Parts: sequence; C-alpha cells; structure tokens
Amino acid sequence: MGKVHIGEDVWQLRLNKGLRNADEVRIRIGGQLQDTAFYKPVEYDPDTKVLVIKLTGPWPAFVTAHQNSIVIVSDMKFIVARVKQWFHNFGNLLQMPAQPAGLQPPANFNLTGQQTAAVSAILGQPVSFVWGPPGTGKTKKVLAASVVAHVRAGNTVMVLAPTNNALDLAMTGLIESCRGVGVALDRFIRLGTPGHLFAAKYPEQCEVRGIQVALEAAHTRMRRLERHRSYLVCLSEAQEMEVISQMLSNYSTNLHAKLELDRLIDEDSQAIAHLQVRASQVFNRLLGGVTGANQEINDQWTRHYHNLEARKGSAFELIRCGSTHSGR
Repeated sequence: MGKVHIGEDVWQLRLNKGLRNADEVRIRIGGQLQDTAFYKPVEYDPDTKVLVIKLTGPWPAFVTAHQNSIVIVSDMKFIVARVKQWFHNFGNLLQMPAQPAGLQPPANFNLTGQQTAAVSAILGQPVSFVWGPPGTGKTKKVLAASVVAHVRAGNTVMVLAPTNNALDLAMTGLIESCRGVGVALDRFIRLGTPGHLFAAKYPEQCEVRGIQVALEAAHTRMRRLERHRSYLVCLSEAQEMEVISQMLSNYSTNLHAKLELDRLIDEDSQAIAHLQVRASQVFNRLLGGVTGANQEINDQWTRHYHNLEARKGSAFELIRCGSTHSGR
C-alpha cells in the first residue's frame, strides 16, 4: 500500500491487488474498520491499481496513519443488492428447469474422472451445484464441456457471474477451451460491460454498448494519463523555476557582497586620499619651517660677515692711521 497526498483533501492509494468494485471499498486502519462518512472514492485505475479518494472532513486517523497500517477492504454487499434488484425486476420470469438436458459429456475434452462426474451431473440433472478449489478445471473443463454439449445440441446457453471481472474470466476460459474443440467464436457474445482486456482480446464477441463503454473507459484512462503528464510537466517546470530562483538568490547575495566590498574599497580610497592630503600639508609646513630657518641663518651669517668686515676695515684704518702718525 502506498499513500500520497495529491492536493487539498484528495489522496492517492496505490494498492497491491486490484478491486472488483471501487464504489464499495472500506478502509481499515490498524485493524479498525473506518466509517465511510469520512471519505468517498473518486477514481480507480485498474491498470495501475491506483485508487483516488477524497476526504469529506477532518480525518486525522487516516492522515497520520502509516501507509503499511492501511488496508482496503472490498465490500461485496453490492453483489447482494444487484441480485435483489434483479429478482425484484425479473424474478417472475424465472423458472427452474423441470427436465434434465439428457446430454452426454463431449468425448474430446480429456476430462478426469471427477471432472467427468461433474459434467454428467450438470447434464443429467435439472439443477446442479459444482464446487472445487482454484485450478481444478471448473471453468475451462467442467463448464466448457457442459456448454459445448449444449451448443452441439443446438441449444443456447447463458453464462452468468456476480461481477464483470468474474464474467470476463469465465468467458475467456470458455472461449479458449471451446475454440480448441472446434466451436466458432461467433457463437459467443459478451453482454454488458466488458473489461478493457477482454474487449481488446475479443472485440467481436462484445455487444456494441459494451464496446462503447470500453472506449469511454479507455478515453477516461487517456485523460487521466494526460492529467498525470501535465502534472509531471508542471512539476518539472516548478523544479526548474526553483533552481532558477536559487540561482537568482545566489546572484543577489554575491551582488550584495560585491557592492559592500566596493563600498569598503571606496571608503578606504577616500581615507587614503585624505591621509595623502594631510601628509602633504604636514610636509609643506615642515618644508616651510626648514626654509625659514635656513633664511634666518643666512641672514645672521651675512650680518655677522658684514660686521666682521666692518671691524676689519676699522682695524686696518686704525693701523694705517697709527703708522702715519709715527712717520711724522
């Protein structure tokens, strides 16, 4: 059992076995049979064994249940209801046979002793009941041999079964067995609504209404597959959009980091430019101070030099004057 939530209150259940009638399913959770008021079947695909149900209200027991604890039970009450309705409509037309058919089992069926006894009872009694476990040849041997005996005698035989699936299985077994002993396929007609497998294998044995219903069922499956394909396309597009969104998010993050880095670089550049201006101003002040000091030193040196020259001139003048006085 697989359980998948496909939207709102709609769930998809993938079954291990097929259903006879999806409208009469019951759900058991953890061994407890659940009330049908909680859900209703929406769609069933016999090919994939997928049942779609819609919850009619809050149902936490189902929503929280593990898929392995959920069991789908096929309620066979619908068969009883159909039989009761049929008897109500046509019961007055039924008459139990008063005389046996008086026919003999066909000789070319290779029946076992028990199978021969069962066929003899069917053909030799007005009413018979044959029981046997699966695989004992009830359909392909006992029923087929009895039908062939009646067909060869020119009689018409009606084969009934409780469900469409059971009737398809019985008709398939009859056709295969009878065709092997020379009974033409045009002697068989499948009334009602055949399954798609039977309709595909024996289309000429199905009445027109049955073929139409089978075609409608095929169209329904095609629409279901188309919806599933559209869902997968949308899912793929959504996943692609998610990847693109993630890429854009990463790009936005990287762009924001780059802009932040550019801002820091710009701030650092402005700070460096400011420091360069300040350094230039300090250097100019220092340079101006050094130039002024040099000028002052030069001025003082020049002043001292002139003073020294003046004194030297005065000294020479004194010496010269002293020499002149001595000569006199």
